[in-house]
Amino acid sequence: MREAEENWMKEHRERTALELQERGFIAVNEYGQAHLTEKGKKRAAARLDNMPIGDDILLEIAVCEAYNVSANI
Repeated sequence: MREAEENWMKEHRERTALELQERGFIAVNEYGQAHLTEKGKKRAAARLDNMPIGDDILLEIAVCEAYNVSANI
C-alpha cells in the first residue's frame, strides 16, 4: 500500500509541475532544473503575502528538511 501511495504522490507532483510549466509559472532548463518565471515569482509572492505570519518560515524549514539541508533563520 505504501508503494502505491508513493507512486500516486510522485505522479501527482509530475502532473502538477507539467501544468505549472504549461501555464508559464515555471521553466525547466536542459538539465531538468525548474525555475520560477516572472509570472511564477509574482504568483508565489502573492501567495506568501496572504499566508498567516510565520507560515513562510515553517514552509522554508519543511523544504530544507525534505532535502536534508540545514535551515538558517
